[in-house]
Amino acid sequence: MEIEPAIGRVVWLYANKAAYDSDGKTLPIEETDEPYPAIICAVHSSKMEINVVAWTPRGVCLFFEWLSIFDYHYGVVEGHPYCRWMPHQLGQEQKNQEAAAVAVALAVHLVEGHSGGNDPAS
Repeated sequence: MEIEPAIGRVVWLYANKAAYDSDGKTLPIEETDEPYPAIICAVHSSKMEINVVAWTPRGVCLFFEWLSIFDYHYGVVEGHPYCRWMPHQLGQEQKNQEAAAVAVALAVHLVEGHSGGNDPAS
């Protein structure tokens, strides 16, 4: 299951004590195990690397470039910030995929039902 990253989508940012900006300056990361809310502001050609704007619990705005989006099946690189989709986004994507599979199965059934000599014109 793969969610397509897009500008404006919300992700969870997992920052850490070793987070730096693109100039090498230390970012004001607050000690927390909770993710920060972040909005995607750029999607790179790899489709799973993004730029985000995030906020700490105190409202400090942070900008991160070229972060990876990891799903819950893959590990992360220790010491580097990363993003994950929120659980309800993953659940919704699963429902969308299941609905699409049902629609395809129904379409195949309807097409097969109208072929094979059942057409009065044949």
